[in-house]
Amino acid sequence: MKRSNWIGTVGGIQLTNAFLLFTFSIYLAVAAYPVVAFFQERNVMIAYIANVAVFVVLGVLALVCWWGLGKEELWGWWLALCANAVICVLLTLDSLSLGLRETYFQPATIALLSTAGVVLLLTPAVRKLYSTRSSMQVVDL
Repeated sequence: MKRSNWIGTVGGIQLTNAFLLFTFSIYLAVAAYPVVAFFQERNVMIAYIANVAVFVVLGVLALVCWWGLGKEELWGWWLALCANAVICVLLTLDSLSLGLRETYFQPATIALLSTAGVVLLLTPAVRKLYSTRSSMQVVDL
């Protein structure tokens, strides 16, 4: 079946999201070092480590989604749909809890790209490709 441009766009968005999530986690780790070194409080250190770990996990999740979409697997479509929705909601809530003036540009960009990913995954051309792909059942073995 011929792939449409929408499918390539969705894959590009997933790969861009993964790259941005990884770079933002590196930025947080580098920016957090002086704060953690200065305060030397356990709670502050745990909060920054957890924050960086969340962004790394989301980046790995976005890479797995990109790989599943590239293989044209139905599970990749479902995982990408759910992961993009979760990424969008988490980063939107994070931005709103900090206040709009304290929002970083990169998480806002990732949230917008995730929203665009959800919308593109729900377009008829993309849904049609992934819904016509038959997944291997245990009975087929």
